[in-house]
Amino acid sequence: MEIGREIKKIRLEKKISIQEVSMHLNWPVSKLSKIERGEQGINIDDLMEVARTLEVDISDIVYSDGSNNVKKTSESANDSVSIYFKNIAKNYLIEAKNDFSNNPIAKMIVRELPKLILNRANINSSNYLVSGSAGKGQFAEIPWIAVLKKSITETATKGVYLVYLFTADMKGLYLSLNQGFTYFKNEIGSKGAKTEIEKVSKYLLDICNTIPSNYRNSIDLKAVGPLGKGYMAGHIAGVYYDLNKIPDDNKLMDDLRNMMSVYEEISGIIGNRSIEEFYRYVRAFNQGKLIDENSVNEKINDIIKDNNIADEDYDYDKKPKDKKNSIKDKNGTERYPRDAAVSARALKLAGYACEIDSMHLTFTRKSSKKKYTEPHHLIPISAYNDFQYSLDVEENICSLCSNCHNCLHYGIDSEREPILRRLYDDRKELLEKAGIQVEFEELKNYYGIS
Repeated sequence: MEIGREIKKIRLEKKISIQEVSMHLNWPVSKLSKIERGEQGINIDDLMEVARTLEVDISDIVYSDGSNNVKKTSESANDSVSIYFKNIAKNYLIEAKNDFSNNPIAKMIVRELPKLILNRANINSSNYLVSGSAGKGQFAEIPWIAVLKKSITETATKGVYLVYLFTADMKGLYLSLNQGFTYFKNEIGSKGAKTEIEKVSKYLLDICNTIPSNYRNSIDLKAVGPLGKGYMAGHIAGVYYDLNKIPDDNKLMDDLRNMMSVYEEISGIIGNRSIEEFYRYVRAFNQGKLIDENSVNEKINDIIKDNNIADEDYDYDKKPKDKKNSIKDKNGTERYPRDAAVSARALKLAGYACEIDSMHLTFTRKSSKKKYTEPHHLIPISAYNDFQYSLDVEENICSLCSNCHNCLHYGIDSEREPILRRLYDDRKELLEKAGIQVEFEELKNYYGIS
C-alpha cells in the first residue's frame, strides 16, 4: 500500500483539488504531487497535517485498503509510535492464530517499536533499556513494551519500571508504572504475592509527590491468565489510551516523559539499595517493624488499644530467637527491624510500671487506661550485629518511666550508671536464656559510659 496513492484516492473521493489541499497546508503543489505519485516520502507530522486537512483519521490513510498486510503497514508507519500501536492492536489477535516464529507483529513489538520509542522520546540508552515482549514461543495474552532504568532493573520480572500494556481484547493500552510480579511470586509464593505487591504499590503511590492526580487509577487489562493479573496487581500509576482514539506521538511522548519524571523520583526513593534491599525495607515498613524512638510509643499505644494486648497473658520465651535481616534506608545505612508488638508485650510483662522504681510517677493512657511507660532495649539495637541472636526480644526490653528513660539517653554518667546497673542485674539471667551474653563493662561501652 502506498501512502501517496491513498492520499490521492481520498482527496478525489472528497472532490478536493490538489491546489486546495496544498494551499491549506501551505505547501507548493509540486510537493503534494510528488507524494501522491510516490516520488517523495512523507514523515509522520506531515501525514497528520494531511489527514486533518482531508478531515479523516490518519488510520483511514494507513489502513484504507482494509487488509491485514502487516509488513506494508509497518513500512508506511515507521516514524509513528501511534500508528505502530494501532497496527499492533488491529492485527495482534489475528496474528496470534499464526506461527509465532518470525511473525511480523511479534517483530514489531520486540524489535521495531522499542527502538522507535527510544528515539522518539530521546531516551538515554546508557541509563535506560527499552524492550518488548509478545510472548515466549507463543503469543502472550498481554504483550508489552517496557522502559527500564538500568540502575534499578534490566528485566520485567522484578523491580520497578514503565511499561506499555495492551489489554487482552486489544481495545485499550496503558502506560503503567509497574513492578515485576515474578519476583514476589518466587520470594513469597503464589498465594501471598498479590497481596505483597499491592502493598508496595500503595507505599510508592503514597510516597511519590510527582504523580499527577489523573494518573492515580487502577487498571483493567481484561486478563484471564496469571501474568496479566500480576501486571494489574503491580500497577502503581499510569494513563489509559483508547486504541480507537489514541493520541498522536506528541501527546504520547509527553505522557511518557511525565511518567519518566515519576520513575526518576522512585529511583531517588530506592537510593543506594538493590531492589531486593528496597523491597525488604518496604515490607518491614508495612509490617510496622521500622520504628524509631519518635514513633514507637504511638505505635505501641495503637497495639495496646486495637489488639487488647494488655488483657492477654504472656511470659518470656526464655530461649534464643533468630535475627531478622537488617534493612537499608535510601542512603544505604543499615537499620534494624523492631517489632512494636514485642515492645508492647514487654511493657505488659513489666506490669506497666517503671522497672527502676514501680512508685515513679507516670500517667494513664487515654485509649487503653493503662499506665504509661516506655520500652527501652537494654542492649541497644545498634549493637545488632555484635550478637548471634535477636536483640528485639522481650527479655532485652525494659519498661521505664519517661524520666528514667531519658536519663539513660541524655543524663550524666554518674546518674546513668546506677540505672544501667540495676537493669543489668535484674535482666542478666533472662538475657542469657535468650542467648544474649554481655558483661556489664561491655554494656557500659555501648552507652559511652567510661
